[in-house]
Amino acid sequence: MTSAISSEVFYSDSAIKYNVEHDFTPECGSTISSLTASTGYQVDVCIVSNKGKGPRVSIHVITASAGDVNPAPPTFSIVGRRELHIKWQSPDVISGRFTRYELFCNGRCIYSGIEQEYHATMLRTDTEYSMEVMVITNEGRFRSRPAKVRTLKDEFSNTHRHSLYEPPTQTQFKMKRTETF
Repeated sequence: MTSAISSEVFYSDSAIKYNVEHDFTPECGSTISSLTASTGYQVDVCIVSNKGKGPRVSIHVITASAGDVNPAPPTFSIVGRRELHIKWQSPDVISGRFTRYELFCNGRCIYSGIEQEYHATMLRTDTEYSMEVMVITNEGRFRSRPAKVRTLKDEFSNTHRHSLYEPPTQTQFKMKRTETF
């Protein structure tokens, strides 16, 4: 007749002065989840059989750092005097379940979606813009540091020119009739 052997797992951190029973399992392993990042824990394991509990074996572990949950500032490619191509990277660590990105231009949201780039058009020439990226997850919103970019100067601003799509102005010309011989 064989006896059933199980393990009892306890853990505690420096803030908790008592052991918390985590698991009672016949398996050789156990996963402890929802731990705080960069925190030391003491994990105790003991064998339990029909003859009673064995001595506890302890190990001290430190959870890894959460990393930077804020995205890096966006980068730009200046396409023309009125256009920017904006790209950004996802953060090192996404806290929670990813939902979407939002791109802010001078405090106003100009893009919301899952892509990591956006082509901004119809901007003013020779104007400074401040761009920020926000990652939205089920655990909150994480905003990048602002990055500034200036659109190109319009070197043709002193000359009056018509757009290709603008109808020409109707100016009345007075013609003087001359007599020919």
